[in-house]
Amino acid sequence: MGAPRRDEMGMVSDRALEMMMQVAVPQSLDSLSRAEMIMRRFQAAISVGVLNVGDRLPPESTLSEHLGVSPLTLRHGLHMLRDKGLVDTRRGRGGGSIISGQVEILDEDIDERLGCISTDDLKDLFDVAATIARGAARLGAMRADEQDVSWMRSRNAQFLSEVDSPGLRRADGRFHISLGVAAQSRQITSLLVRIQTDVAPISWHSEEISSRKLEAYEEHEAIIAAIAAGDVELADSLGAVHFESEQILAVERHLKLVTNETRTP
Repeated sequence: MGAPRRDEMGMVSDRALEMMMQVAVPQSLDSLSRAEMIMRRFQAAISVGVLNVGDRLPPESTLSEHLGVSPLTLRHGLHMLRDKGLVDTRRGRGGGSIISGQVEILDEDIDERLGCISTDDLKDLFDVAATIARGAARLGAMRADEQDVSWMRSRNAQFLSEVDSPGLRRADGRFHISLGVAAQSRQITSLLVRIQTDVAPISWHSEEISSRKLEAYEEHEAIIAAIAAGDVELADSLGAVHFESEQILAVERHLKLVTNETRTP
């Protein structure tokens, strides 16, 4: 299938735009205008690393057709993104819209989300994420070529280079999505994009960085090595272990928040 890279002009690939359309919009679609829906899809795609700073969007006519909205709706959505500092649009020759900012998720945002979800639903979310990732890792061990493995390693090296929660969140999302690329499956990649837009907003609280970053990097590396070696069972097992670690962190923080709330007079 190949990695969803930009072209030589930095233009976002059609595959990256397809991935963007798989992201989960966090509110009921019934309560959003189509322009707001487009804005939120862009925000979610930026937050998990499907779209990145410097990515150049296709011309508005092409983009609106690809996203299934009118040019006017797209312009409204891009205007909202510009107001948030996420997109910069230049007019004239050589112009166009470029991703120019990052979506920030604060520690208090993570705590608010974790406090609102039930323990069972939180466990279920990570169980689903683990199941999809394990399937991707298994298929990756059967199908991945050298280019896929190299791309995964570059994603993980980028993860290690990040120093703050937003950067780690995006790099982690890109790594997990790369499992679908290694599996050479569009459907699995789409599912990974979708699940990452649910997992990312409750991951990488700043308090976890010192204890979790290197551990997560090493778990990623072990999964990559198993895929490169074609070891299907090991890739599956390591994928399970990785998401069990992620689940434990999220559930522990959730229970701590819930316990504190019940103790507050």
